[in-house]
Amino acid sequence: MFWTLIISAYISYLCWTWGVISWNLLKKMTGSQYTALPHFSILSFLGFCVLTSLLGFLSIFIPLGGIIPQLLLGIPVVLAWVYKGKQFKLLFIQDFKDMATPAILLLASCLLMILVVGSWKIVHPDTLGYHAQTIQWIEKYKAVPGLVHLQVRYGYQGLWYVSAAFFSFRFTGLHAVTFINTAILAWYLFFVTGRISRALLEKEKSFLLIGWILLLGISLISYTQVRLTAASASPDFIAVLLTWLSFYLFFLADKYNNSLSLVLVSIFSITAVVIKLSVLPVLLLLPVILYVRLRRKDFRMGIILLLMAVMMFIPFLSRNIISSGYPVFPSPIPDLFNTDWKYDPGLTSLEKDYISAYGRMPVDHSREAIDRVLHKQTGEWIPVWWNNRSLADRSIIILLIFAVAVMLLKSRIFFKISKRKAVVLFTAIAGIIFWWLQAPDPRFGFAFIIPVPAIVFYEVFQHKKIKGKSIALLLVIGPLALVLSYTAYRLVNFFSPRQLLEPVGIVEGKFKEIDCYQVKFTVPAPENSCGDAPVPCVYGDCSQFILRGSSLDEGFRAK
Repeated sequence: MFWTLIISAYISYLCWTWGVISWNLLKKMTGSQYTALPHFSILSFLGFCVLTSLLGFLSIFIPLGGIIPQLLLGIPVVLAWVYKGKQFKLLFIQDFKDMATPAILLLASCLLMILVVGSWKIVHPDTLGYHAQTIQWIEKYKAVPGLVHLQVRYGYQGLWYVSAAFFSFRFTGLHAVTFINTAILAWYLFFVTGRISRALLEKEKSFLLIGWILLLGISLISYTQVRLTAASASPDFIAVLLTWLSFYLFFLADKYNNSLSLVLVSIFSITAVVIKLSVLPVLLLLPVILYVRLRRKDFRMGIILLLMAVMMFIPFLSRNIISSGYPVFPSPIPDLFNTDWKYDPGLTSLEKDYISAYGRMPVDHSREAIDRVLHKQTGEWIPVWWNNRSLADRSIIILLIFAVAVMLLKSRIFFKISKRKAVVLFTAIAGIIFWWLQAPDPRFGFAFIIPVPAIVFYEVFQHKKIKGKSIALLLVIGPLALVLSYTAYRLVNFFSPRQLLEPVGIVEGKFKEIDCYQVKFTVPAPENSCGDAPVPCVYGDCSQFILRGSSLDEGFRAK
């Protein structure tokens, strides 16, 4: 917990400073006269997005696990603080001041919870199966051609893994993969509790206080959101947060000056997609933004947006092509490059179809089993799908259905909403349709499922007030007590003294070493995953691939 706290603070300092630098640069590029800075969390997310894009480029050419990348991206931060240290210090603490005491206590309890959860051993099968290995390859090697041939999911090259590799600090002797997760969750929790604090400090308590508390509650109760993110290297909820932030800023586009706010929306939405393709429909915001700027004859802004999109997608597409031969793996379309390491198109389609089938019900990784699920009628697989959902996720789905019913019953309200809100609502609904057709596991759809009830709640209750300070206070004390109770439960049942210093991380499994092409490969025991075993780690043997050269960084191809 100690090192998690220290490193999360460092990550926040680094990302926030890059966020301020980027914000000032964007102001000059857009010609904005807006003077106030956005919330600490928004700037931290902005800095994270910029760093992720830069790291994506760097990772193509150099490993990210050493001190050199830290210096390359840390020196501008040091220089910024040297020249504007006093100003930066005042800016850094501005959002921490004047928070209501109940909100501060709620934030502290949530931060303690994620420290406790995140310091326990990692058991998430995806992190054990491929997240940790993907991160370790990025730490130790530049982008490796044909990495997909060692294990199909090593071909997943969302840019989340480059940030996780950069912020793993393995070169210091620590072996955790969740430091960046904790930092990002802290930004999110700070933002939400900040909104709760604002509602508490209003003379007339807004009913929106309930909305923010509900959002916090949903994020904590559903395991695949805050808690899974703290306890694994999963990028699912990170992409969700960036999508939510894109919707939020688009919803309130005039708050930071329209053009500047829309640039932020573009950055957050693109980063969300290059982290996780499951949030792809959020890109529907971009043509709207481009149309609005060009209609106002803001051609400079249009060029900035297009160039920015190209620059942010290049490292994502490049890493995918290098690792698998396809720009958007595991999709075999578009098939544009005839590399010698390209993964078999049939096996690529199999992996894509497996994701779709598994979103409906558990299924074996075989063509016959996958086809049986995909060919089932909707009425056949929905009961199985529903029974496999957790109580929390069922509640969220019911909330979505209820919100749609309210929207239909109060259609007059929603026919009068502003164009910006209508665009967000349309995009969220399009995202839900995309999620349902592609892979209806709720964790892939929260980016769109939650915004629909949120918009409905906002439109119906935005002008209503809570009567009585005591009621507003109780609304905060209840979640505070629940979070502290859950944290106590974790301390009693899932805690060891070692966690006070650093996270347990991935417990070392059983594995053996085999010689393949004069290189030692790690092979896990049948009941184990590769986890954090030394790279290269393969499942089974080396019969399906060969080296492309004499060293690992030259990559692999099919035999």
